[in-house]
Amino acid sequence: MRGRIEAILNGAKAEGLRTGENPALWRGHLDQVLVKRKKSDVQHHPALPYVEIPRFMASLAADTSDTARMLNWIILTACRSNEAYEMDIDAEVKGDTWTIPGLRMKADKEHKVPLTAAALAQLPFRPVSDVTLSNCIARHTNSPATTHGMRSTFRDWAGDCTSFPREIAEMALAHAVGDETEVAYRRSTALAKRRALMNEWADYCASANVS
Repeated sequence: MRGRIEAILNGAKAEGLRTGENPALWRGHLDQVLVKRKKSDVQHHPALPYVEIPRFMASLAADTSDTARMLNWIILTACRSNEAYEMDIDAEVKGDTWTIPGLRMKADKEHKVPLTAAALAQLPFRPVSDVTLSNCIARHTNSPATTHGMRSTFRDWAGDCTSFPREIAEMALAHAVGDETEVAYRRSTALAKRRALMNEWADYCASANVS
């Protein structure tokens, strides 16, 4: 709920409806005064079953709005909505790689995202709120699903339908892989392998349009 309020207030600021700092901002603000939730308290976001993604993406392709392009971008890159919302295209997208600064990442570590042709075709887009994205999802499927849940959709597909190692799929989601010692010694981002994975994901997402 807090994240949704933060996104709504960000959207209102972008549209000139409010000014000043976002009172719902977590990092560097509420995280300093509120106790973090235990993992057992975290609720899972409803995710669209991956078998429905090709049909969903085919329906979404008919929508040329900024909302649809942003949602396509989020799905095709498996990123978080706030990472897409705050993206500076000129500074962060270079060729076929999107470099997200550590300040915007949940783990406070820079994350490089390999971009497919399908993802690049969504640029540019005007960022919209999570509520707007959720409404867009509801227009294209009757299944319960959220924007954040699309990351789970990607992860389920990668685990069930590809032969890529678990750590490659986890790294695509910017999740830490292994224990602290392994993380400390692993400096590679496996970008080439992740690029191959994201190309397969893009092909799968577009498979409903293949005759």
